[in-house]
Amino acid sequence: MIVVDESTDATPAIVLEYAARGVRLLRPAQNRGRCGARNVGIRSARGDVVVILNADVFPPPDFLERIIRHYERGADYVLVESRVANTEFLLPRYMQAMHEATYRGAEWIEWTEGYSCRREAALDVGLFPEDVPIPIPAGEDAYFGARMARKYRKVIDRSIVVPHVMPHTWQSFWAQHRGRGRGTPLCRVFLDGLPLWLVASRAGLRTARWLLSAILLVPGMAVAARLSAHSRRGWRDIPGFFAAWHVSQLAQLVGAWAGIGELMRHNGRRRPE
Repeated sequence: MIVVDESTDATPAIVLEYAARGVRLLRPAQNRGRCGARNVGIRSARGDVVVILNADVFPPPDFLERIIRHYERGADYVLVESRVANTEFLLPRYMQAMHEATYRGAEWIEWTEGYSCRREAALDVGLFPEDVPIPIPAGEDAYFGARMARKYRKVIDRSIVVPHVMPHTWQSFWAQHRGRGRGTPLCRVFLDGLPLWLVASRAGLRTARWLLSAILLVPGMAVAARLSAHSRRGWRDIPGFFAAWHVSQLAQLVGAWAGIGELMRHNGRRRPE
């Protein structure tokens, strides 16, 4: 099933060309963002196990055959390894290095590309959070994973590697990280129940820390040097990784303040006259 909500290109027409081969096109009646699109797909699924794939993911041909073995042994959800495919470009190489430095060998993770779970378990934990006043653009998968972890059995199989494509231009890189930043305050307020003043205060502290790191240069260089150990280009990627880290941090801050502004406007509309 392909769920198409915000597409402005020829995606629906392309999907319809595969209808005879069993590919279903789903068009939500109302655009509820990524969460709503995923929920439409899960509710419409007919199988016992659902696999949730973003548009930039292309699993290997034997992916389903390999994950189903874990479900036959009692798994409720399966996490796999992901790998950025287009690492010939600097920014995807940076993202792969960041992934390896952060998640390699981690057992605490609750979400990965190529995430799969039993459909009934997903329905039981309430699916993805779509009933919020402002659609959440990023971060919602961690909350879904955490709810699954409270009740269901996880299996991590890092021998299954799912390639995916990351933005390779500065413009698309900025847009992706701004979206991630924008999702943070929305998650904190709508899902964690934190007051907006506390979320804004934390964003202010993070902004101050980034400004200090930009002035001192050393923190960014330290991050870039650490990440370069996970790049095939080694130390030659340090300057590029330094720039990518600062752009990522700034984009997320800009996104966070944009999300805070949306929340302030939403709260303003809710106040009685």
